[in-house]
Amino acid sequence: MPVVAFVLSISLVYVFSVPRKVDALTCGFGSPIWSNTSCQGYLTTSDTSPWTVPTDWNAASNTVELIGAGGGGNGGTTVSGGGIGGASGAGGAYMKLSNGAVSGTVAFKVGTGGGGSLSNTTATAGGSTLWEGTTASNVYSATGGAAAIGGAQNLGGATSTASTIGTPATTFTISKTSDGAQGANNSASTCSGSGGGGAGGPNGIGQTSIINCVPSGGNGGGAGSGGNPGVQGSGTTGGNGGAAFDTTAGGTGGTTGNVGNPGSHGSGGGGSGGTGFGVKALTGGKGGAGIEYDSTHGSGGGGGGGGANTGAGGGNANNWGGNGGDGGNYGGAGGGGGGAGKSASQNSTGGTGANGLIIITYTPAAATGATVATSKVIVRAAVFVKARGFTF
Repeated sequence: MPVVAFVLSISLVYVFSVPRKVDALTCGFGSPIWSNTSCQGYLTTSDTSPWTVPTDWNAASNTVELIGAGGGGNGGTTVSGGGIGGASGAGGAYMKLSNGAVSGTVAFKVGTGGGGSLSNTTATAGGSTLWEGTTASNVYSATGGAAAIGGAQNLGGATSTASTIGTPATTFTISKTSDGAQGANNSASTCSGSGGGGAGGPNGIGQTSIINCVPSGGNGGGAGSGGNPGVQGSGTTGGNGGAAFDTTAGGTGGTTGNVGNPGSHGSGGGGSGGTGFGVKALTGGKGGAGIEYDSTHGSGGGGGGGGANTGAGGGNANNWGGNGGDGGNYGGAGGGGGGAGKSASQNSTGGTGANGLIIITYTPAAATGATVATSKVIVRAAVFVKARGFTF
């Protein structure tokens, strides 16, 4: 018997939401970092206190990092019997604070780098970087690097430290501190300049210069933030700057009569080459800028020392040592000046320390809700049943 064919069709539609991440993050201060999950910005010597706390500040997820300024180095002397080489300044200290419930405005001060001095006079110390105040009272402080001290012996600046002074109005947790490296002493006749100390940083203490008064090549500056010490000069060739925390090489030392090369990634600057009669010694290399936070912000290396002039006989105006290299941003100390030759009319100058820095990082309070949205996803499904006719 015949059977009539039929078709059964069932169609199903499912609608559900899937969370997705919004790419853009708006920051009340600074710029988005870490795949748009947090905000980070900087306060420098160009900024004016107080800092206005952004409306999206998150008291449970923030850090404030302080780097003190570097101290200045002093110069070498030039006398007929052979002058004394310049000593170096110390690097600035580092402090990391966490999770402070600040509101309204916060007073601060970013330290200014210490100036280098002529001959064996005392240089200028680096300024301390302060949080919750502009003077050393009831604040968190990353001390600036001490200056090189002049005299019969040129003394390097003492190690810098971070500390709480008094009782700040808002309590932060101190997560880490790192000392800035001390400057290197210098007292021998016709000695090359010592390299500057590196700034402390998130990766560790700053490093100092290894001083050697036998050759005339300037000594390399120490690296910042857990890097390596500067290398001593060899013969008339300047020593290399200390390698950075990420193993980036320091600035290479100058050969005879040439400048020291600058550091990078927070490494130390190279010392300049030494010279002989009638040839001026040139300047040590600048310390490398730190890169812990971005390509231009971090803990800097110390400047390279200037080369000495060992010319015999005297009476030549070019018989003088090279100047010390400047410290690298931020907090790197200046290098010492070069030792002298036999000219009584020209003395070298120590390098200048780098300014301090404040780094502010936070996860916006609205980030959890603002960075997540939903998308509707529609899935269709269908079932078909078909019967064919047949006869029996």
